[in-house]
Amino acid sequence: MPRIFILVCLLALSGGFPLHAGETPEPITEISQYGVTWYFAEPVQAGQFVSGDWWVVGPVTVTAVDPAPEVIPYDGTADRDPLAGSIPPEGYWVNGSMIDPLPGSLGRGAGQAYDQRARNFNVNRLVSYPITIPPVSSLVSTISELPLDPTVIRPTLRGASVLTVVAEPPPEDAFRPGLVAGDKRIYRESEIRWEILPGLEPTENVPHIPRRHPRLVDEEWTPRYARPWLVHGDFWSGEEQLAPINNMEAYHQYIAIELMVGAVLLVTDYGDRSKLMRHYLQVCIDYAAVSRNRDGGIGIRGTYAWPIIFAGLMFGDDELRDIFINGQNSTNDYHTYRRRGYFWEDRPEEHPASSFVIPGETWTSYHQRTGKRAVFWNAQESIRPSETGWSGTSETYRYMHSVSMPGFTLAALAMGEVERLDAGHHSPGAYSAYADRWMSETRETLATYGLNPNHASAHYVGSTLGALRNSHGFIDEMWHEHRDSFELGTWGGFRIRKDETIDTRGPLGVLRIGMNPWLWSSGLDNWLVVNEDSWSEQGAWAWVLNPEPPEPVSPTTNQWHGYPLLANDNIDTGPFLGYLNVANSPWVWVWRMGAWAYLDPEYLSPNGAWIWFSDLRPR
Repeated sequence: MPRIFILVCLLALSGGFPLHAGETPEPITEISQYGVTWYFAEPVQAGQFVSGDWWVVGPVTVTAVDPAPEVIPYDGTADRDPLAGSIPPEGYWVNGSMIDPLPGSLGRGAGQAYDQRARNFNVNRLVSYPITIPPVSSLVSTISELPLDPTVIRPTLRGASVLTVVAEPPPEDAFRPGLVAGDKRIYRESEIRWEILPGLEPTENVPHIPRRHPRLVDEEWTPRYARPWLVHGDFWSGEEQLAPINNMEAYHQYIAIELMVGAVLLVTDYGDRSKLMRHYLQVCIDYAAVSRNRDGGIGIRGTYAWPIIFAGLMFGDDELRDIFINGQNSTNDYHTYRRRGYFWEDRPEEHPASSFVIPGETWTSYHQRTGKRAVFWNAQESIRPSETGWSGTSETYRYMHSVSMPGFTLAALAMGEVERLDAGHHSPGAYSAYADRWMSETRETLATYGLNPNHASAHYVGSTLGALRNSHGFIDEMWHEHRDSFELGTWGGFRIRKDETIDTRGPLGVLRIGMNPWLWSSGLDNWLVVNEDSWSEQGAWAWVLNPEPPEPVSPTTNQWHGYPLLANDNIDTGPFLGYLNVANSPWVWVWRMGAWAYLDPEYLSPNGAWIWFSDLRPR
């Protein structure tokens, strides 16, 4: 190969003049990126995606990779972490490569083949060279962290690079497809819908912040998303062990912070956002591929929903935008609000009454545990310790997860998509409400809850500073500057959303208030008139329209005030109230709402009725 072409390739690889996806440079026999070099059996046609990651036209035979996979002799000191994999006496594999890693595979038995010191290592998934790779495939090659601190087994990787084998050169403005197995669709930079992106006025402290980890030297935010993120690990420990420290943060708390700050920066008019958008969207694409292709959603990381929704919005991919709407891909973030408080509408048994917390709210700064093991899936944030039967408290995971929520909420509010964000956490109204609650708390209010205001976690309540540390208050500033600008006022104590609806999170469901005092109730599936001043959590009087008065019935018919009685004292009122159980009249059970209502026959007419709907507190 001519030396001048080698120099051209080196300049391109170093960033001198980067290649783009549509270019077809002279065939080359090796590619280097981020410390990884792939060698090919014969010259290949190659180029770069807009993210900078490389593609080659295949099928292609990779003869070797540097650094090569190898077995490191075991000295007996590297297996101190109980969450790590089992290290055999003969040594452990490092610098592993995988082709199309399975998302969530650590929980499905396929395992990972990057580093044997991490959990669920599977040598059968380790790529051996030479190997011929068909299109479309992703070769993920890693650099292990050596030597490793024997007292801290995670993370095990220093770097990772992705080589995508394609059938033909992709478009010039193509993003790299997701690196996991399954869907390999290609998005294009020209598809980005810049017109829907808001431009919030930046506050004083737009961040230019060094990374938290001393070995990560990038000083701008954009490069934080420039290298491939490995986000397909199983559970928090597997994810942390496989996070390359030169590419991304390892711990989910800090991963969330990086995603949150990027989300807020992209809805802020601080200048040219194209480079940040390009790299942030590539990270979003990898999260989206994981969510699309793994069983049961994307695990317990509730911080990943917004980046996936954001990618769907920006690329005009309605399927991706709405991926959480049906709940099948909802995240399972047990550390904050999902099974605590009064929000999980399909699990009423998990919302016990509390004499301590106002119904419809949550006790932001409380996290229960028993003994040494936190009971994330059984704890009740909505009730005080004396009402639970459990003993002890733990705030660590509360603030670790809570501090990222305001940024995602602010970004979603700015784009008018907070309902999709909430849906991404299987909690209509809860995620954003929790963020509001978190940012409104103070150490003084904690004292009113019976908490020690000097507790370590109390220092983080009401702010995102607990995890950002060097944030200079950027997210807090943006929250306090812009949060209220997305309010359209309140009705009955509920926030009015941009579509002129309120979510009562109660029996009446979502109310459309644009024709106030006539309201459309999703829970009742009918029109009603409610005086806002009369609304309370104890109940409210409402006039409910009867669009189809009942047909006259024979006096000899067994009936309830004009409606024939069905089995078990039920009646069918049609579009009026649906099926009712009138066994305890005038209290009736409204099957459509799953709630009791007071319907005095004296207030019943062919055109409607005055009805008292009781217990309207949010569920």
